[in-house]
Amino acid sequence: PIHCFKADTQTTVRVILQVPVLPADNPQQSEEASHMGGNVNCKSRKSTKGGPHEVTESDTGYHELYMTLQTATGIKDKIAQHWIEILLAKAREMKKASPGRSSEDIARDLEAWFIAQPGDKINPLLLVEGLDPSQDTPVEILHTILLGIIKYCWHNLHTSWKEVQQNLFVICLQSTDLDSLSVPPIRAAYIMQYRNGLIGKHFKTLMQTMVFHVHDLVSNEQFTLIKAIGLLGALLWDPEIDDMDGYLHDLEILIGNVLDAFALIDPAKIIDKMKLQVLPNLVDDIRHFRPTIRYSTEIFECFNVIFRLCSMLSNHQAPSRDIANKFASMDQLKHMLSGGYWKVDNEWVRTGSKVRNILRKDTFIQRHLGWVPTITPVPGESPLS
Repeated sequence: PIHCFKADTQTTVRVILQVPVLPADNPQQSEEASHMGGNVNCKSRKSTKGGPHEVTESDTGYHELYMTLQTATGIKDKIAQHWIEILLAKAREMKKASPGRSSEDIARDLEAWFIAQPGDKINPLLLVEGLDPSQDTPVEILHTILLGIIKYCWHNLHTSWKEVQQNLFVICLQSTDLDSLSVPPIRAAYIMQYRNGLIGKHFKTLMQTMVFHVHDLVSNEQFTLIKAIGLLGALLWDPEIDDMDGYLHDLEILIGNVLDAFALIDPAKIIDKMKLQVLPNLVDDIRHFRPTIRYSTEIFECFNVIFRLCSMLSNHQAPSRDIANKFASMDQLKHMLSGGYWKVDNEWVRTGSKVRNILRKDTFIQRHLGWVPTITPVPGESPLS
């Protein structure tokens, strides 16, 4: 436990940090779970479904891609792999230098050298108590739904349209009534002009509105896919679940409908794309972690500029570490300015009153640290500055 000081009660306390979930996009979650990613035969980090094309293109193998299977074996740990390659190279060198040495003797020397080396030897997330990276990396709706299946559907549509059909869709999309939607104003011409470079907010708009504007522009199979994706998206973005069993039952049906619709248009997508293969895992993830919108990384995207600024002076040998150090430094500053305590020579100390007054009086620093006091607006009044 972390030993710290509770300021309001003036007592020492101990805190245990827990990692309940690891929200991220699919490549990062694969790395966190020591999984090899999407360019392998078994694309799901949560199960062993998949295999070579001879298996996935068979009736049995293809059907298994629709179902969630559990596994307890097999990892691809980049950190461990780094050390394994070093140990194998050193073992060959030692054997070449002393051909008469036994393998057991070389192994003992290598083990002693390995233990003496600093740093992590395996994925540190595998050592976190109570955390299973392969199962505690829930399917993330921004990258899997919006930037995944919606993007695949949109590409299938606009690549099949001629210019006349594209222009007609722009007119229909721009005429959308937004009264019941929580989306920004639709820029239909922009969406069509940059149709291959859209971001999450554009795909969220298309997911909710596209079904009303594609009549006579798509085939029956494409229209079935659009409807299936729209229904699935409406269910996944629900922030509250009143009846979990009924919700999960509906979710299984809608996921199956989406996969069936993709199978009618482009069956190879289900074999090749990890984002389609992880859809069935949504059922278990929601059962364990509740609504998907709670661990969506969509809100994190607005902090990308801050992450970049934190690494501007980095040598970019380990930018993530430099960013983490920068955020730790900022947290230390917040802790000191707000009157937090830390331990020095078995005594809990904090900054003096003049340092603490900086935060109380300087509104510029308050704004930068996000600690501006809430002011209730008074009807009929307005600030002068």
